Amino acid sequence: MILVFFGYSRSCPNDFPIDVRYFPYEEETILSFRNAQGDTLSTTTQNIMQSKDKNIPWGSKSLCTANYSFSPIGKVQINGSLNALANPDDSHYHTILLSIDILYNNFTNYYNKEKIIEGNNYNVFGDTILLYDDQQSVTIIKGKGITEWTDGDGEVWKLIE
Repeated sequence: MILVFFGYSRSCPNDFPIDVRYFPYEEETILSFRNAQGDTLSTTTQNIMQSKDKNIPWGSKSLCTANYSFSPIGKVQINGSLNALANPDDSHYHTILLSIDILYNNFTNYYNKEKIIEGNNYNVFGDTILLYDDQQSVTIIKGKGITEWTDGDGEVWKLIE
């Protein structure tokens, strides 16, 4: 006996697990930063995208995803994304990934943070997120977005509010 399923799919969780307040930007938002010498850099958000899978086709090995991302244009380019993952037919997402990349003055800094979710408690990052490596860092505050970052020369750039 051969069973064929046409049009059948597996459902994804109904909720949207990503707290967009970490990146509270709209298109054409200008982000300006100042260093200790008083130099300023600006970038303008151009693309803000938000999506969520409702279903995954039967037989697919894909995970359900929910995504939020932004990308700018300017002298400094700061791209950010939050992505959530769930198994098809689960009631909640199980992982949230945060990624930031900063391109400035021939340097590119990449930051990634992954959090495992228990139940539907999606508040896994808290109010302030600090991402760092050996010399560079970026600070993200819920409701404000990126408030500070360090370039490849160790120069600290703070958000002008």
